[in-house]
Amino acid sequence: MERVDEIIVDLAIHPSGMFAVTATKYSIKYYAICLKNFEMYQETPVNDCNLIKMSNGGHLLAAQEQNDICVFKFWTGERPEAMRFIWHKSAIIDIQWLKDDSGFVSTAADSTI
Repeated sequence: MERVDEIIVDLAIHPSGMFAVTATKYSIKYYAICLKNFEMYQETPVNDCNLIKMSNGGHLLAAQEQNDICVFKFWTGERPEAMRFIWHKSAIIDIQWLKDDSGFVSTAADSTI
């Protein structure tokens, strides 16, 4: 068991089962899953994050940041500006990756898709 100082609001497991990503209000933390513990190896600051979703192939991570969705490159932690999606006007409720990871669908509290 691993204890952190911030409240974890979401968790995503890499398809390999060897990595975990946690979201707190102000950061996304990347962990390697070891035999008896979790080793954090990267942290990325975010604003008001409540939702993260790992792509099916594990190479991308979508994160809700306020009313936007940012897509991170999992292996490098990069957040290309071209992969910031500003579609919703209210809180994002869910993100689902397409089977081939070519995109995703999201829904928000105002019933928009």
